[in-house]
Amino acid sequence: MPATIRLLRPGDEALFLRLARQFYQSPLSAEQAQALLKRDGHFLLCLLEEGQPAGFCYFHLLPQWYSGKEEVFLYDIEVEERHRRKGYGRQLFREAARFARDRGASTVWLMVERSNTSALAFYQALGGSVQEEEGVLVEFKV
Repeated sequence: MPATIRLLRPGDEALFLRLARQFYQSPLSAEQAQALLKRDGHFLLCLLEEGQPAGFCYFHLLPQWYSGKEEVFLYDIEVEERHRRKGYGRQLFREAARFARDRGASTVWLMVERSNTSALAFYQALGGSVQEEEGVLVEFKV
């Protein structure tokens, strides 16, 4: 049975929680999962192999305030270790990109640690270009 990818929607809270616990040992509650699945502009794709979750891609559709166009911030893409090197990460990314294009987005961007050479190689193999800007990420706890 080939792997399938599906967009999680309200009603898929159990699968959402399973992914959160499988990949992050997350203490997310069913109510929090439900709220996230209902949020506009937030999307979670789940890759299933033989009906079991093997990976996911979480991304946000964002309007560019200066142009009115849409862009996508790819927040996270993960494939279970035992399912890597099967093309699942590529499938998840391509589905997220198709989903974004269908909604008018022309750009997908993400952040990755420069030291994460395997992730950088993966994104470059997908056609991504590393932007050599001097910018840094600044985080505020609020």
